[in-house]
Order: sequence, then C-alpha cells, then structure tokens
Amino acid sequence: LLPFTHNQKEKGVEDAWSLTIEKGLWDTLGAPALDMLDKFIDLHEAEQGDNYRFMIEESGEFPQIAGAYGTSDVVYRCGDVAGILDWKFGRNYVNPVENKQLMFYFAAMRGKYPAFFEGSTRIILGIGQPQCNDDVFAEWETTNERIDDFIEELRLAVVAANHDDAPIAKGDWCKFADCKAVCELHVRAAERLGAKLKYIETKREENVAASSHANPASALSDIGDYLGEAMELAEMARDWAAHIAVLAQERLEAGLPVEGYKVVEKRSSGRVWSVPDEQVVNRLRSRGLKSAQYHVKKVITAPQAEKILKSLGKQLPEEIVTMKASSGFTMTKVGDPRSKKDTTPEKAAALGKALLAKTQKM
Repeated sequence: LLPFTHNQKEKGVEDAWSLTIEKGLWDTLGAPALDMLDKFIDLHEAEQGDNYRFMIEESGEFPQIAGAYGTSDVVYRCGDVAGILDWKFGRNYVNPVENKQLMFYFAAMRGKYPAFFEGSTRIILGIGQPQCNDDVFAEWETTNERIDDFIEELRLAVVAANHDDAPIAKGDWCKFADCKAVCELHVRAAERLGAKLKYIETKREENVAASSHANPASALSDIGDYLGEAMELAEMARDWAAHIAVLAQERLEAGLPVEGYKVVEKRSSGRVWSVPDEQVVNRLRSRGLKSAQYHVKKVITAPQAEKILKSLGKQLPEEIVTMKASSGFTMTKVGDPRSKKDTTPEKAAALGKALLAKTQKM
C-alpha cells in the first residue's frame, strides 16, 4: 500500500489536509505503533480468556456538556477490561496518569455505547509513543467512579468559565488554545523570560569569574530554581510565538496583508524520479549501471520480522535482537516515569569544560 496518501476533507472548524505515508515513516512510527496494539491485544486476551473487541476513530459527545465531543483512536473491550488507547507521535512524553484527554474520550464513548461497556470492572487507558522509545502502551488503570467524578468536575469548570469573573491560569490546556494570542499570561511571558535570562547570565558570569576552573556548568549550580522558572516561561513564549506565526500565515494564505511578511513556496527537498520505476531501471541500465548499483537490498527490521513470524505461528528468536541504544539524553518534566540520568561532579565538570571550549571557538 505504500506510499499511501490520506486526504482529510474539511471537518467542522478543521481545515482539509493530506498526509503521505512512505516506507521510512511507516517503519519508524507506523509499524511500532501497530506492534504495540498487537502486544496489548495478546496480553489481555490471554489474561481474560476473551476476544478483544474494538472500534477505531470513533467520535462521541461528552455527557452533560452540549457541543463537546472527541474522537478516539481505539475504543476497546476484552472481558472485564475496557478503555481507550491513544497514539502520540511527538518526541515529548505524555503521561497517561489522570490524563484528561483519555478520561474525556472514555466518558464520551461510555455515554454513546453503554451496552459495550456494561459489566466492565477495570478501566485501562493507554498512550502509545513510538518516538519515546517505548514498545508498549504507557497505561493507567482507573475506575468508573473516577470517570463519573471527572464528568462532574468538567461540567462545573464549564459553568465557572462562563462567568465574567472566570479565573485564568496557565497549564497544558493552553497548548491548543487560540486565546493565548491575546492572553496576558502569554503575551508577557517573553518579557518575563528576558528578565530571568538577564539575571541568569549575570550570575553565571560572576560565578565563572570567581571560579578557578572556569566551569560554566558548575557556575549555574546555585540558580536551579531560576532556570526552572525560565524553562517554564520559555515554553510559554515558544508556544505563544508559534501560535502567532500560524495566525499570520493563515491570514497571508487567505490573501490578507501582514506588514513585512509574505508567503512563498517551500524549497524543494530535492529531485525525484518523474517516470515509473521500470522506466528508471531501463534508462539506468542503458547507461551501464548494474543491478547491484541501482537496487539497494536491506534486511527487514526486527518488528517487521516479528509480525511476519507471528502470522506463521512462530516466535522471533530473542537471541538475535536487542533494544536500540539510546541516542542521548533529553530534558523532560518531573512526572515522566523514565529513570533519571545519574550525574556526578566529574561529569558536570567535563561538560562545563566542553561548553567553555565550544564557546571560545565561536
């Protein structure tokens, strides 16, 4: 089926869009995501002694809030277990514990299909995240009572939001909110970030000057709180700036002016074949190329082999596979279940010297 292009028609307030899935993208994200689902199904069918039943891309309205609806990736039921599975293909880990999006989807689906969920005693909500090097869903088990409480919490929040004196607060919910383009909490984030950055840089320079080994990393050791606040402000300023850019581009593409800016075609990513592969092969042969020069053969990936073997009722030999080595380290917020990287003064000093050397070369 690859390459496969999905064309999504305009839906409500969402514009039409298209996405082409090529083999590289499928191998990196699609196949691992599907493998997660297979493992999840196998585990619960074995535990429950029942068949896994599911719906995909199912939309439903949220109870007690008119006009509120959501679309779930996977709605499932297996024996006493029921829940929602969602995929996230970004690089930032999303924690499923008390995840409001998952609870929203489950409440909507339970309200739309009560018979499907009747008798379920365990609710497991999961998020699959291939780019976080996970090969299984990150899960959170909850109860129907917790979902009932969430429905009431959200209903009361909507009531409170409709009052003139409704409180405002920053949080994860700001990420996709159009109102942050004019929100005082976001508009002034860049200004506050500048003040924090000025203080941090001044403090770092003072500490480096007073330090015999001139280690920039250790010079920041006593301003961790300031860096934490600056990181939060930086995220707000980044999201706000990105949102402003989207609004500006939408206006330009609609033919309306934005002072000092214009829209142009993106640069081409390079040349591609303009004729079918058969014609390409014939023309390359006529130039004297051999088959080994224009055909590149690759061994299939471990997940691909595992899927094929599974269809044949066989297992992948574990002695020939291993987990990919981590590509390095990334910063995330407290609450991410992954283990914290151990650090030592020696490693910090080495990092500081490397940073100093790089700065001096610039």
